[in-house]
Amino acid sequence: MVRIFLASAPELRAGPRGQPGFADELPAAASWEAGLVSLPAFSARKLLLGALRLILIGLLLGWLYAWASPHAYPSQGKLGFGYGCLHGALMPMALPSLVMGKDVEIFAPNHSGRGYKLGYILGINICGLVFFGSAFWTPRKPPAKA
Repeated sequence: MVRIFLASAPELRAGPRGQPGFADELPAAASWEAGLVSLPAFSARKLLLGALRLILIGLLLGWLYAWASPHAYPSQGKLGFGYGCLHGALMPMALPSLVMGKDVEIFAPNHSGRGYKLGYILGINICGLVFFGSAFWTPRKPPAKA
């Protein structure tokens, strides 16, 4: 636990005109003890493991994008809605490759126009829905039996 000392200023505990103050906005894990706030500490090990996971996932996505890019961006023909969806879904995975110094495609120059662009936007949104939906999804608890 990290203990942070806060000055005993009344404005921290009560806001103006009786409105909730700073103390009311603290997380549930925080507790007031004689002017001290106890907050959970981050260990160096947790930070290192988080950074390592981020690097490994970035490398994996960069490799996957480098593998899929030649197959997903054909050089001949006009690309339509389906390829737009594919390119939009792959676009967020291009970031690790771009950071690693590779100049990769994220948008096809030989597209059919509005249909491709609509597919591209839809692909980006579906990718975001899948990624953030799975990141923030929590399983429902079964109802308590009485």
